[in-house]
Parts: sequence; C-alpha cells; structure tokens
Amino acid sequence: MTEWQEEGVDYIALFKEYQRTMADEVFTSLANDLIADLTPLSSKKGSFPHFINQNKGLKALKAARRGREMTRTEWPAFKEISFHYFKFDSEIPSSLNEREVFVDCTWSFIRGAFTMADIPTLMLEIATNGNKDRKVQMKVRGERQDCARKADGVGFHASQQIYIAESALIYGATQDKKDEDAWRSRRALRDSWVSQIKATSQTPHPRSGMSVFGSTSHNGETQFFAMDYKGLFRVRTLTSMMVPMQAMSFAPGIQHCILACLEFVLHVLDESERRNSAAKMTSHEEREDSLEAAAAIPTTSSTRKKSIFKPNKSCI
Repeated sequence: MTEWQEEGVDYIALFKEYQRTMADEVFTSLANDLIADLTPLSSKKGSFPHFINQNKGLKALKAARRGREMTRTEWPAFKEISFHYFKFDSEIPSSLNEREVFVDCTWSFIRGAFTMADIPTLMLEIATNGNKDRKVQMKVRGERQDCARKADGVGFHASQQIYIAESALIYGATQDKKDEDAWRSRRALRDSWVSQIKATSQTPHPRSGMSVFGSTSHNGETQFFAMDYKGLFRVRTLTSMMVPMQAMSFAPGIQHCILACLEFVLHVLDESERRNSAAKMTSHEEREDSLEAAAAIPTTSSTRKKSIFKPNKSCI
C-alpha cells in the first residue's frame, strides 16, 4: 500500500525528487496533497507526468499510467432494469445553464449506466462526505465547522461515495473552470478515499487496494478517472465521452456515450465486487493500526477561495 514501483522505476522516490525540483516554483496544491495526477489534463510543462517523461522517458510515463487489470468483463444479468431516460432537441441550445446541461445531457448517460448496474446516485449540490469529515475536525472559536464542498453528482457503494462528478457548461466553459473542476474533483476523491479507509477499518471489508472514481465535464466532453493509493494518491484516466451537439451526430454520438459510460461503470462494479469478495473480520489491533495509518496521512493544503462576481457601479 505504501510502495509504487513499475518496471524498476520507484515512482514515490521520483515524486519526492519532483517536489524538491519544484520547491522554488509555484507548487500546485495537488502535489502538496501527495496527489500524483497522471491524466492527460496534467501533462503540461512543470507537471509530474512531464517530469517523468523528461527524466525516465515515455515508457516510464506509460507504465505509471497503467491501471489495475479489471477482472469483470461482462455485465451481470438483470431481472429488472429501469432507465433514467434522456431527450435532446435537434440541436442543444446554447442558452442552457450549467445545471440544465448536466442533468439533461451528461448525467442522463452516466446515471443510466449506474442505474443498470443497480448503483444508487444523487445529483446537484451533494455534500461530499470525506470533505465534511475532514472539516468537522477543525474548530474555530470552539465551534465545529460543518460545511462541506458540494458535488454535481455522486454514486454509492453501500453508504460510501465511490464516485464524484463535477460539471461545467456545454458551450463556452472557460479553461479556468476546467482547471478548477479538475482540482476540486481530485481533492474530493482524496478526502473520500481517506474517509472510506477510516470507515472500512471498523467493518469486515478490505482496507487496501481500494479505488474511488470521478468525472469532470467541460464543453461537452466528460473525462472519467480513478484514484487509488500507493504511497501517493494516483489519478488515472479510464475513458471519455463527447455529448452529441447536433442532430446529424446524434445517433453515433449517443452510441459512443452509452458505451463509454457502460465501460466506466464496469470499473466501478469491479471495484465493488473486489470489496465484497475481500471482506474479512479484523481484530481490534488491526483496526487500530488502520486508523492510526489513516490519521498519519497529512491534511490537505489550504482550500482555494471561490471567486464571487462583484458587479461594477454601472451594472447597478
């Protein structure tokens, strides 16, 4: 659980070297939070993937991005299937706000796949449990802080948030919004992972090799990814989809979105089955060890302040 080596490369040691190299630069909070973001979104100059490629080559970067082999290859048989239907106009109007886009377009595909897999979901302004668990441990003037970040969509394994989604506009979403959602989603998954480790250490469920999942949507494209822990919180891309914007691309676009969501949910199903099949009773000493290990993980860096629009006097 604390080792990450692929084909002779010690990636934890490489990450520490990356931190030393970047000590005098503008250091990202994700790296400060021990999050090794390996997705294509993170490959720009100065990122950890760029550092791996420069120092160990493309082969080492590909090895770092290699995910755990999925054991599930087929969908289970369903006695009863209920669909969350979706419906589009001939062309998706540009006047849709962020919530309408997420609910009527992106979430229709994602939630439909989760519903088929019998995995419950919730949408719109859902408090992320792990973030809340971390914040309530902090006190201001003797009062506990009970304010959690909100997610656009959440999927559950038992009572645990195994999937967290962030979404932006389907037209005109800015790069700043894309970067902010990527940052928020990875921080939320880190909090979720730590929270679930603390919870499972007190129940007959596995305490290692655990993954959590997320997605970010930006200008019609959705990226699906997974996070696990190997001495660092590793983030990998699993698949992606592009919502069809016009009638001429509607049929093939829908097929691609459905298949991408089904492929993604297979990964989530596989993780759920691993957790269930690996369940075992643990001793009091083992539970204490797990809780101490979870408590030893450093708290996250300072949370970014959300920008608030302030109209100038001419707008009033």
